[in-house]
Amino acid sequence: MTVSIVIPAYRAHATIARAVESLLAQTRTDWEGIVVSDDGTDYAPTLRAAGIADERLRFVSTGRVGSGCHRARNVGLAAATGQFVGSLDADDLLAPTYIATLHPLARASGVRRKMTALPSTRRCTMPSRLRGREGLAIYARPVHVPAR
Repeated sequence: MTVSIVIPAYRAHATIARAVESLLAQTRTDWEGIVVSDDGTDYAPTLRAAGIADERLRFVSTGRVGSGCHRARNVGLAAATGQFVGSLDADDLLAPTYIATLHPLARASGVRRKMTALPSTRRCTMPSRLRGREGLAIYARPVHVPAR
């Protein structure tokens, strides 16, 4: 698994199917989608009702209601198994080449395994010193370093 896409969901029943369909339409197929419920809802039945069932989709919860998209993204990041992590809001869509375009850019910019690549779609979500090239922000995923 190369790329994990975290999808925070809060009262997203009307929009989440479209968002997940845009993930399913990716030209690069080695990804996992992590739907993070922040409203106590299991979104798997909602997606199945829309005809969406894919083994690459995983469902987790913040364990709270309305704790915010940042907490939901952090829960999704903790559950992610990919070398790189992107984010997709439940009311947004990804272009079909999103992963295929950003994955090589993240690798070329020196991002190592256990690092995270998030699209810089909102300036308020990251300090300017962390912004990467080509609209890509690079964040380090916490990595345990054993004591010597």
